Amino acid sequence: MLTPLLQHYVEASQNALACKPPYRGRVQMSHFDGFTLITAEINGIIERRWFLDESPIYHHYLDSSIRRRLVAQMYKSGFKASEIAELIGVNDSTISADLKHLRQNDPDSLEPQMKAADGTPPDRVLKSTTNQKPINAALAVSNWV
Repeated sequence: MLTPLLQHYVEASQNALACKPPYRGRVQMSHFDGFTLITAEINGIIERRWFLDESPIYHHYLDSSIRRRLVAQMYKSGFKASEIAELIGVNDSTISADLKHLRQNDPDSLEPQMKAADGTPPDRVLKSTTNQKPINAALAVSNWV
């Protein structure tokens, strides 16, 4: 039996796989402390769904202490203030005020801010073939057999 979080993720992923061009299907899961955000872009429509401890959140108001804890986690994870505001559903000024409050009262909660590094091996990156040497088709087939 899947949790509501995983059930939603599976359904969104299946819908994303069925997406036809010119649209794209994309599903992203982000974890922040006990909060999880699933963002799905399917057929040009973006849907966000929040979960707390793998259960859906049905209320739309976050107490400032809970919101600040979430803002600190998201900011530390590399999100910009405007991105946090959009994902939580508040004004940029609210997030700026939260960050200011956190810098004054709990500066350790915001540092260091993480930046992701691309660790994709070079042989797994799709590249343009225009600058590569042509491959003899017969030789390529014999290497596969």
